[in-house]
Amino acid sequence: MIEIYEGQNLTRRIFVVSGVAEVTAERCTVLADEAAEPDTLDRAAIEADLRILEGNLPSLREQVARAADADRERLLIELHRLERDQAVLLAKLQALGEIGH
Repeated sequence: MIEIYEGQNLTRRIFVVSGVAEVTAERCTVLADEAAEPDTLDRAAIEADLRILEGNLPSLREQVARAADADRERLLIELHRLERDQAVLLAKLQALGEIGH
């Protein structure tokens, strides 16, 4: 979460997923995969996506455990992608909690 202040006053928050930031005295430049104001995040949609994703993880982990060679590598890539997506969804829920939704 990036917080933007004018003097001592918090003026804006931005939820950022995976990126870099350059901060100078005059400005903050962010390059990110995803950025959104927390007020625009939809808790119900995030929770629904999280339930679906978490329902798929156990099966995928079992497939990884049984697979060999190229199939295993492909499944591991998919597993890491889903685990990253899970972490992003959980971070979004945390961001929503921080702003009192």
